[in-house]
Amino acid sequence: MDETLMKMIKMLDACEEVENVAAEIYYFFADHFQHDEKIARTWRTTALEEENHARQVNLAKKKLKSIALVSIDAWRQVFTTQKHFHTILGLIRMSPPTLEEALISSITLEEKMDHLHMMNAVMIVEKSGNDLFAAMMKEDQSHLLKLEELLADFLGKQEQDGTRRGAVALVSCDRLNT
Repeated sequence: MDETLMKMIKMLDACEEVENVAAEIYYFFADHFQHDEKIARTWRTTALEEENHARQVNLAKKKLKSIALVSIDAWRQVFTTQKHFHTILGLIRMSPPTLEEALISSITLEEKMDHLHMMNAVMIVEKSGNDLFAAMMKEDQSHLLKLEELLADFLGKQEQDGTRRGAVALVSCDRLNT
């Protein structure tokens, strides 16, 4: 196996792991916030979809001949994102976030995954491979919209009952977006 092919496999393995770690994060949030059925259900559904994305990336490895190139930027982004997601998983296990922090962090994760899917779609020459990553990007956008709606609902409820802490929650959320 030539070096380029090995790099592609390693990169797609990392992409698959990013999807699986994202699912772990969402399952953690679903369990941690199980008292809110709507939010827990959204995170469970999103986790299942991330697991499905991981399976799709695994299928993409079978189409390696259709990958045009692996750019240095894409390579770095995948492994940086992989490390970032593992860091977040470790942080939330040690110190579970507030609901607001979890929602903001989830939105950031989805934005990062959307960017990865876009980068991977650019690398694939074959239409079916591009369609695969384009579908994942569409689902990422759907996840973003759901999470943003949940955050807006949550913040609106806090405004109504006077419990909104303003920028304090956003600043404390920075610990999850390192």
